[in-house]
Amino acid sequence: MKNRLKREHLSDKVVDILGKKILRNELKSGEIIIETQISKAWGISRSPVRDALRTLEKQRLVEKVPRGSYKVFELTAEYITSFHDVVTIFYGYAIPRAVKKLTNDNRHNLQSIDNNIKKSIRENDFNAYVKNVCRFGQSVLKYAKNPILVQISTDVLPTAKRILYTAINQPACSLSLGNHPIRIACKAVMDGDSAGAVEAFNKFINDSRAILLASYHDKK
Repeated sequence: MKNRLKREHLSDKVVDILGKKILRNELKSGEIIIETQISKAWGISRSPVRDALRTLEKQRLVEKVPRGSYKVFELTAEYITSFHDVVTIFYGYAIPRAVKKLTNDNRHNLQSIDNNIKKSIRENDFNAYVKNVCRFGQSVLKYAKNPILVQISTDVLPTAKRILYTAINQPACSLSLGNHPIRIACKAVMDGDSAGAVEAFNKFINDSRAILLASYHDKK
């Protein structure tokens, strides 16, 4: 039992470290990850590394390649387009439901999130920005009170974070305090303006998609 607990603990650490490297593009899209190299570099056995890669595969951060190796899941233009389409559908459904069911405690939480997003933009803190944008997204889905949608969003959260990190690291991306669409969406939800919130959120999604697709075009 102790050995298994130790292995699971090591696996969680590997998931955390590799996951952050992938999210922040320190491990590039399509880059090969070799178990033996990681185990030797970190002085651990291959078992927790293998367990960690399986977990990352479920999160769609890595994928298997022939001969049992793994590579960082490739963010293709087609995948990015499909992902943004699905997110648009999710929030077009969830935002009006969340607005109808919003409580004062929910509004206080959204205000805190908005303040944190504002601070992260002012300080150019990408980590805090991604964290709080995702907090806003998860909060809206929670307030919509659809447990199936919450579960689906939890499953795709690592990919959402990765795509957001990738978008804000493009030269074309410019964070601004005054008219940032996710902040407009957050305020609109607090004010009970479903249409305004959906419109602002869709702008946020469309801007992200356009920036990423333009970066793929520039690489060709």
